[in-house]
Amino acid sequence: MVQEAHAALARFSAADGLAVILLKVAVVDSASYGAIPAGAHRLAEKDLHVLAAALGCGATHLITGDVKHFGSLMGRADFPIRVMVPRQYIDQRGGR
Repeated sequence: MVQEAHAALARFSAADGLAVILLKVAVVDSASYGAIPAGAHRLAEKDLHVLAAALGCGATHLITGDVKHFGSLMGRADFPIRVMVPRQYIDQRGGR
């Protein structure tokens, strides 16, 4: 996941900021999918570990550019974690 984030941010000359962010990152085991909430059944098998890790570490947000696979979970008030694209998160936080 870190490699994916680094590659994505490199396109925007923002990869240097990733090192600072990673100082606050916790590595969690996503091997146990536990209780994947209803509504996540549309996720591709390859994406379940991402959701499981976010839920497993108690994240409040899952930030992804993968609208194709995670789009059905975005903007849902009934879902236990807020799923959004990076721009939505930045705007919500009062960023640029």
